Amino acid sequence: MRYNVFGVIADVEANMNYDFLKQLDIEYGCFEEKLDSTPADCVFTVHKPGTNIGNGVKTVCGNRLSISEHKVEFVGDFLDHGYFYISDFRPYFTTMIYMILHKRRKFFMFHSSCITYEDEAFMLMGESGAGKSSIAIINLLNGADYFSNDITYVSATDDGVCAYGLPQVLSLDKDALEWFNNNSQEAFNDICSYENNLVFSNKTKTCLSINRKKINGLEAKLKAVIFLEKDFSSSKPWFETINTSCAARKMLEGIRPMDKIHFHPELPLEEFFNDLSSLFGAMDKQVDFFDLHWSKDHKRNLDEFINIVGLNNRR
Repeated sequence: MRYNVFGVIADVEANMNYDFLKQLDIEYGCFEEKLDSTPADCVFTVHKPGTNIGNGVKTVCGNRLSISEHKVEFVGDFLDHGYFYISDFRPYFTTMIYMILHKRRKFFMFHSSCITYEDEAFMLMGESGAGKSSIAIINLLNGADYFSNDITYVSATDDGVCAYGLPQVLSLDKDALEWFNNNSQEAFNDICSYENNLVFSNKTKTCLSINRKKINGLEAKLKAVIFLEKDFSSSKPWFETINTSCAARKMLEGIRPMDKIHFHPELPLEEFFNDLSSLFGAMDKQVDFFDLHWSKDHKRNLDEFINIVGLNNRR
């Protein structure tokens, strides 16, 4: 399979019909291209068990991994393990693409979810469990389009600041899933497809993919960044506007690194921070920043979200 991820051509080769290919199609199928003669920028190969790939390192799932230039190879007895895609394959797939995109287009990758209203992107940031997926779904049920989950690329352009989406699966804990099923089950099931249950930080979460009809473009002007914090002791949400300096410190915590095992791109530290400074400079003029402390009342959460980013007339 071949993918064109914002200009990076990534080939994925597998010698067997592994289950991870289905997961890859769910998350990157919107980038799939027909094969042509264009050379790939990076190649990912998953071999049959027993294949010799030379020296390699042990992966999280107990497989072997080899990296040479822009080629990544996997082999082992756990290639069809349920966690292979999440724990072994995807981290290197996204990191390799990220490295090339940063070098070519000064992309930065942030731990975030993102939705769009009328081709403007609203990025949701916060620690794992802060509610990024829940707030994203609430908005999808009320007129937003899906853009990305877990990671979002951001880059300064001649026209401002742009976000670039990766529509990966979302994960909800038991309480959040129960709330959606009790309050908007029909609409929820119309936009979400159940994939599987996985354990994150000793907590079981249900993984959901968003139906493709809710994905409307994966490049958009970044309008606002909203930092989320759950406040279930409160009966209603509250927010405050923050300045770029404060927001930059929060965003630094959410930058995804390029530092996997045996994977160290040659990027001078000074160049990295100069690029980052240019991005924050552009965001200072183009992007709004908010802290949103959201409550257990999801109807009020949506109303407050709509209010702080001025979307009252868009739904």
